[in-house]
Amino acid sequence: MSNSMLEKYQHKLAEIGAQQPVSAEQAWTFQELLYRIGALQACQTFCAAAPVGDDMQAMYTHYQMVDGYLEPNQYKTEILKTITTFLPAWIQSRNAYTNINSREAQ
Repeated sequence: MSNSMLEKYQHKLAEIGAQQPVSAEQAWTFQELLYRIGALQACQTFCAAAPVGDDMQAMYTHYQMVDGYLEPNQYKTEILKTITTFLPAWIQSRNAYTNINSREAQ
């Protein structure tokens, strides 16, 4: 059973957090993991909170949060596809600055 990228990052964060003392490189990686975990959790929240149906106020509010709009029945699917498409490129760009290179995080 494969873990999600979020779970892999959380595992790596716990590994580094359990080490004392930590090197400057580990502290930098720890900070980067916190950032990535927060961003991935925000993506999960957008996907989970995407309204489906005819509640236009809820749809409008969510539309404002992610700055995009599609028809109600396709909205959640399209947000999920957008995030799934974007994440590999985002992770690759983040790795250009801080490469979290472990078997668990790849």
